[in-house]
Amino acid sequence: MGSISTFSQNIIDLNTRNNLDSIINIPEAKIELNESQHHKYDTLHSKLKKQLIIYKAKEDYFAAYYSLLAYFAESLDLDLLYDIVSASFEMSNFVSAMMNDDPNYVLSETNFDTFVNILQESAQNSESIDYKAIVASLVDEVQVYKSQNVQEIKSLLLTQ
Repeated sequence: MGSISTFSQNIIDLNTRNNLDSIINIPEAKIELNESQHHKYDTLHSKLKKQLIIYKAKEDYFAAYYSLLAYFAESLDLDLLYDIVSASFEMSNFVSAMMNDDPNYVLSETNFDTFVNILQESAQNSESIDYKAIVASLVDEVQVYKSQNVQEIKSLLLTQ
């Protein structure tokens, strides 16, 4: 998981990240509860912690998206634009499957490689050394999603 933390540190406001870490690691309250109340508290605490972890993983990728967008836009040329348009149907299917928790969608090796090639082509077109390094780090990080279904991808996101 070293590459995602290195990648994240390059693009995410660390104050926000540290604030989320402190919320996720809140110690359990020292309250006298009966058995039923204790079970409800544990369940609520567990659900809250899981949602915060999911939010943190999503926040990392949203921050990456917006940070990379400016570099990506300046690297556009006709060849890259053609590749994006050619892959747009599969990109749309992937996003739809992720948003709808489609258990039947698998990110095929072919589609995965197409998406990665677009990022790499963009990095090649850019003059920014930082952008090239971030794309290389991102490409290394996302390899685990190749040939995975939506549930497996989301599970992997939780472990990031």
